[in-house]
Amino acid sequence: MEQERGFAPSTIERWSDYVRQFLNWYEDKKREICEIEISDVDSFLATRGRKNWCRVTMANCAVSLRA
Repeated sequence: MEQERGFAPSTIERWSDYVRQFLNWYEDKKREICEIEISDVDSFLATRGRKNWCRVTMANCAVSLRA
């Protein structure tokens, strides 16, 4: 991602953390990764919103999951 898109190492690290958090959350669903749906991402973000994530953090997380 650093060379492909020109992202700073700190951005890649932060986005990797968001993806890791999502995958840890998704693991509890007992479904295959190929079965991930938009509703799963929405549910993940909703749980994070309840854990006091601000809108900017949630938006950054959504962008990282799209990348």
